[in-house]
Amino acid sequence: MIKQGSGAPEQTWHLGLLGGPIGHSLSPTLHRAALDWAGLSGDYSLIADATAADVAQAAQDLRAGRWQGLNITVPHKRLAAQLCDRVLPSVWPQAPGLQAVNTWVMQRGQLCGTNTDGSGCVDALRRAGLDLFGRRVLILGCGGATLGLIGELVAAGVVKLGVVARNTLTAKASLGPWLEVLPPDQLKVLSWSASKSMGAWDVVLQATPIGHGQTEPPSADAFAELPWDAWQKRGAVLADLVYNRHGLTWFEAVAERQGVGVDPRLLASADHEARVLPALVRANGVLRGFGLAMLAAQAARSFGWWTGITPDPVVLQDALGALPATPA
Repeated sequence: MIKQGSGAPEQTWHLGLLGGPIGHSLSPTLHRAALDWAGLSGDYSLIADATAADVAQAAQDLRAGRWQGLNITVPHKRLAAQLCDRVLPSVWPQAPGLQAVNTWVMQRGQLCGTNTDGSGCVDALRRAGLDLFGRRVLILGCGGATLGLIGELVAAGVVKLGVVARNTLTAKASLGPWLEVLPPDQLKVLSWSASKSMGAWDVVLQATPIGHGQTEPPSADAFAELPWDAWQKRGAVLADLVYNRHGLTWFEAVAERQGVGVDPRLLASADHEARVLPALVRANGVLRGFGLAMLAAQAARSFGWWTGITPDPVVLQDALGALPATPA
């Protein structure tokens, strides 16, 4: 158990998530499991289809004590950062201020924001047995999740980062503060159409919203232009930050169709120790179910900021196994 704040077991914890279409979200299940595990009274609610005005109102409500903690998801992570009194520092000391946050917490009367996307991702990769030190990591997409990933990956020892974007000019504007503090050979922005420059990477993270809340099979051309053969020959580790509790994500399905191996070690399992201490040190191919492992890890981090008690992500991920098998 990791202590990060000053939990008060006697209080009722009103926690929640606001964002766009989030009816499929598993966050309530994860955080209710965390409350039960920690012995705290409270609940976790969804504020679906939230507008910018809803986000601003939620900030006021948090300041007034009507919430004890909030998560923010697409498309409002950048707005959430702008509404903060203070953005909590990154694990990497030289990092610029966070431009996108997914967690709000009150500290000493100030609305503070942090981003647990990066720490949750790194936690889940380590649980899969992957040492990031000295690795080259390619991130597909340049949204709020990517902005939260960069500092954590650099702190974990990643030596080179590539960010793939449809619009490189927009991406460079978003990444401007990072491009100023990282040397050109450590952070590069790549065009989505330049697939030949995407092959020589050790880890590939799918951080676009493609497949988010998916309810239908993947499109025939989704991710088809990516250099699957090069990744497979290199033995790259591929992970989708999007999750699908009922099967493969779009990225995982396309990878399988392209003949890329799928590593099942992050799937739900009753063997707790095998999941925390995987037998293999080096993963290859697609980490199936990675999005769920990352979701549980970032939920544990957020819960720690709110309550001062950080649960084991495996405990939270196990709670998903108790859900009915029908689509959310």
